[in-house]
Order: sequence, then structure tokens, then C-alpha cells
Amino acid sequence: MRIASYQLFAILLIGSLNIQAQEVRTFDGSDNNLVNPNWGQIEQPFMNYVPLDYTDGISMPTGLDRPNPRFISTTVFTQDGFVANEKGVSDFGWSFGQFIDHDVTFNDDSHDPEDFLPIQVPQCDEHFDEDCDGGVIIPMKRSKFMDETGTSIANPRRHVNSITPFIDGSGVYGSDDERAHWLRSFVDGKLKVSEGNFLPYNTVTGQMADAVDESAPFMLIEGEHPPRHFIAGDLRANEQPTLAAMHTLFVREHNRLCDELKNANPLWDDEKLYHESRRRVGALIQSIVYYEWLPALGIILDEYNGYSPVMNPSVLNVFSAAAFRLGHTLVNEQLIRLDDAGDTLSFGTIHLKDAFFNPFIITEEGGLEPIFKGMATQKQQRFDTKVVGTLRNFLFGAPGAGGLDLVSLNIQRGRERGLCDYNTIREAFELPKMNNFSDITSEVEVSSKIALAYDGDINNIDPWIGMMAEDHFNGSVVGELIYTILQMQFQNLRDGDRFYFEGDIMLSAKEKELIKNTRMADIIRRNTNISSIQDDVFFAKSHSDLVSVEIVPFDNIRSVDINAYPNPAIDRVVLSVYSTEAETAVLDLLDATGKVVFSEKVIIQGGHNTFEYQLKQVVTGNYIVRLTSDTGVGSVQLIKQ
Repeated sequence: MRIASYQLFAILLIGSLNIQAQEVRTFDGSDNNLVNPNWGQIEQPFMNYVPLDYTDGISMPTGLDRPNPRFISTTVFTQDGFVANEKGVSDFGWSFGQFIDHDVTFNDDSHDPEDFLPIQVPQCDEHFDEDCDGGVIIPMKRSKFMDETGTSIANPRRHVNSITPFIDGSGVYGSDDERAHWLRSFVDGKLKVSEGNFLPYNTVTGQMADAVDESAPFMLIEGEHPPRHFIAGDLRANEQPTLAAMHTLFVREHNRLCDELKNANPLWDDEKLYHESRRRVGALIQSIVYYEWLPALGIILDEYNGYSPVMNPSVLNVFSAAAFRLGHTLVNEQLIRLDDAGDTLSFGTIHLKDAFFNPFIITEEGGLEPIFKGMATQKQQRFDTKVVGTLRNFLFGAPGAGGLDLVSLNIQRGRERGLCDYNTIREAFELPKMNNFSDITSEVEVSSKIALAYDGDINNIDPWIGMMAEDHFNGSVVGELIYTILQMQFQNLRDGDRFYFEGDIMLSAKEKELIKNTRMADIIRRNTNISSIQDDVFFAKSHSDLVSVEIVPFDNIRSVDINAYPNPAIDRVVLSVYSTEAETAVLDLLDATGKVVFSEKVIIQGGHNTFEYQLKQVVTGNYIVRLTSDTGVGSVQLIKQ
């Protein structure tokens, strides 16, 4: 009865404050919930849906009786060769997943030099201790925690999320006022970019050639710290080129929207253009998450029924420390790069170990286009207990020279964050306990290796290990426990966000429908020079399978040009045709498969001609407008939103 009364009070209070409610998000996530203004704010603790399980009940890492993390990594996760996922999900699956991970969760390292939790490497390890010297470690710092916690069993250590948990585009704009301010150009609402329309550098102008700005926001760079590097809303953007490409794409989309909104609203100032473009970029990212990316992974959520002021959107500790590290098994050893015709570039394929913290791969070797084209072509790896050697042995460098083992780090991270064992977490999420190793997975070899690694004790398995081993659930690419955690987390992030786009009172119904119908491929097409890419980039498709219509210029001896505006178009399009002489032509509208969906004869007069067409009956997608006359054929690409 008290809960029901509280919910009613919260809903009535939200309603009474609706007129006074802020029109835009704060950067630090505060005041999203008007009753609990710190829900979703930065530097707040992760939510403990599962009770903490420190060895001393206070802060000492759990699992002291569990096997060595590197031993588990080598016994279970060694991978030889490429194993594609069975659903055909492309590299956009794991890469966009990393972009979203960096939008919702970041637990920084502790700044206490004594909070060090190294992983002992077994003697004679093939990669880390070739000379059998012993005593080799994989370094790891413990995670940042709230200063006032970890004092007693009644007040155990609580770790904090240093960015906003909302899917709000914080990777583009930042999670604090200072970073957000630095990233702005303060001209027409736009964000800073460097030459070539790339992310800005840490210089006084954002351009590569200028002096370093000592006040530029901090960016995480492992190994040798280059004097100049990209600055983005999230400090991890330089980690690898597909991630930097994602950040760049949405910065370009922001600036494109600024131009579009300024043309439609010439009286809007820089501040208004900035925040309204930011609102729409955040909405587009949300729409891609909920209507493309999660469905591609096979994660099905409950239908959206509006904002819930009693829903806490905070990130779950078990989500951050274990479940959302699922992408580590999906990553490929090679990053393919292709041109728009599907051919391999002279720069060639990038080996993952050569791509870490090397953003210049983008600026000096073809830009975003070859990276996105390759990602759309290559399938991500299968979700399983196999992780490529680069992530297990060469993460951020060679062994002994910065090299780490991501599997060992995941195991150790779960222990130091106080996560219970795998079976206890299953029970907490109301899933049946596993009684035998064969209950976890039907793959005999995998269950045998896990049993060996944990000396036959099924109730002592580290949560991330059990999660990764489970048979895929309900047609998804992941197991039952991760499925359940992701379903809960992404529903919380959506339903507990007052600014989630489908409930945002500042967006019209028409705008919301437009956002829902905009796909990742549309954003790529309008911000790059890529023309031949599938509509659903989250499912891999080779270039030879892309049946497309060639866009050709007029090659007749007379001067004829064709253009379309607005483009992308919503409900109508105007075609502008210029010809030096009068003639008869055929105008065709072709879909992405080359099928003619509309055709008519037109009379072209000498000079400028305009033809207006209604598009209400034309479905969303990528089209070619083709004009054929006696003297030549020309065409223009048209995106229908």
C-alpha cells in the first residue's frame, strides 16, 4: 500500500512540475528524475540487484579460493581460427555495442596506489613467461569506489559510475559541463571538427598542426602517449579505429542536423541549435539501440509504455562488471577495410593488435568509409568461450611490454567488484540453479574444460565464465543469464529516462516517427561517401550480394544535370533538372534491388526544370532516381525517411 501511494505521489508530482521541467538534459545526468534528482547522475554507485559478496563482507575481493584467472583463461578460452556467429550479425554488432557500453558505464581505476590487484601468471606460461622465470604478473588496479563506503559490513565498498547511465549520446557530448564546453565550436550550434571532418585534436583550435591545449579534456591513451590525439565525449574514444569511427559519425550527424535545423529555423541561435541537435542525435542513438541493435542480438524487450518516475535507471553492478563484457568473445582478429566497390584497399586489413590506440589509421588511411564498409561485410565471431589471441595475450601491447589478458582481467574484475558466484547470480534473477556442468552447455568439450578449471565445483564458477558458456537462449546470440540481465538493464535505461525519445514532450509525433524510421545505414550514407551498403548493417552482407543500381553522370554531348531536394526526403521530393535543349525523357524510381517502383515520361524544356512528387506511399529506404533520354542516362541517390 505504501509503495502504491508513493508511485501515485511521484506521478502526480511529475505532472505538476511538467510545465517547469527543463527542456534539455543536464550533462551530468542530474535532475532527469524530478523526485530523485541524483538517479542517473555521474559518480553515483552501481545498483546491487545481487548482494555483494566480499570475502570479509566489507571490501576484500571475493573468490580467494577460486582458481588462478590466467589458468582459467588458458584452459577454457584459447581460440584457434575464426568462428562466425550463427545469425550472421556483422562487426557492427560488437563495435556499436562497445560504443553503447561507453555511453552508459565507466568505472575508473582507484587513485589509491595500494589498491593494486595483480594477476599472478602461472610459471612457464607460453606467452607471459616463456623463460619459466616465475613471478610474472598481469597488472590490474582496483576500481574507483565511493570514499564513504567500505567501512564496515553494514557499509560495504560501493563502486561508482563516472558517466551518465542514460543512452544520451554522452560519448559525443561528454558527461560534465567542462568537456561539453570544450567540444563546442559555439558557431551555429556545431561541435568542433578537425580538417577532413574528423574529431578535433587536443590543440587550441582542434586542428592537428596547432599547439597542444593544456586544458583539453583528458583522454585515455595506453602505452606511448602521442602528443596529439582525438578528443571526444568519452575518454576511451581513441581505443581502436571502429570506435573512433563511431564517435566521428555521430559528431558529423550533429553538425549536419545543425545545418538542417538552421535552414528550417533561421531565428534559432547557437545555443538552441546545439541543444536541439543534441536531443536528436541522442534520440537516433536510442532508436538504433532499441529497434536495430538489440533485435539483431535477439534481445526482445517489453513494449514501451511511457516514462516511469519510479524506475531507477542506474547501471547494475553485475551488468557492468560481467554481463556487458559479452562483446569480448565477439571481436575479430582482423579489421577488414574495403572501398565502395567492395575491393580491398591498398592499405590492407588491420590486425587488431596494431589498431589499439592508433586513431591515425582513420585520418591517414582512407577515412571512415573503408572501416564501415568492412564492418558491414564481416561477420562477428560466435558468442562462446573462445577469445582471440590478441585480446588474451596482446591487449594494448606485447606480453611484458604492456600486454594484458582481457579474459583474466574480466575474471579478476568480477571478484574485486564483489560479484557472487555464477549459480547464486542465476538464482537472484529467478533462473534455475545449474546442478551439472552439462546443464550449462551442451558442448561436451566446453563443459569438461570448465569442470577441469574449477576442479569439479559447479558452485564456485566465476559469473562471467558461466555466462559465456551457456547455450544460446531463445534464438538470441547470448545465453539465458546474459539475456535476462540485458533485458532488465535496457528496459530500466529506457523506462527510467524522462528524455527517452518516444516519451520526450519536446519532439513531435512526426519527428518521433522519423527518428524510428532512421536506420544506422541512413546515418552512414548521409555522413560518408558510401553508397553501396545494406539497409540493415547489423547483418553482414558481402558486396557481391548488394544488388544496387549504378549512379552514373550524364555522358551526352549536351549539358544535363539532375538533383533532388530535400534529400533525405520525408513526404515529398523536388527534382531539379537542367538541360541545354528540350527533349523527352523517362523518369524512373528504383529501389535498392533495382526494381522500378515508379515510372513516367517527362518533357524537359531547355533550361531549368522542376518536378515535384509525393512520397507518402513510398516506403522508407534507399532509392535511385534515374532519368533516361535519347542522349544519355543520369541518376541521383534519394533517401526516403
